[in-house]
Amino acid sequence: MKIIPRFLSLWRNYIFVMAVFLILAAIILTFFLQYRYFINDFGRAWEFFTGRPLVFLYNAFLMLIMLVFLTGFTRRPALSVGIMLSLLIVISFLHVN
Repeated sequence: MKIIPRFLSLWRNYIFVMAVFLILAAIILTFFLQYRYFINDFGRAWEFFTGRPLVFLYNAFLMLIMLVFLTGFTRRPALSVGIMLSLLIVISFLHVN
């Protein structure tokens, strides 16, 4: 029976939790971007989410790639999500106005 050292098990758990966090954050940030694109109309953003799921998932995948890149640069997933959210707020504000 192969025994895995405890620190490797903790590292594997950390990677799994970080991946799930970044995937959920990418989906939420993509939905936020669509919400702001439709000028704060939740119904149209939800219609886009349900009506064109492949386009939405492609956008979420691109968002995930950017989040992974930022996480690799900053080494902190929460900071990466905060930076991305700040950029999306500025970009969406400029788009609406």
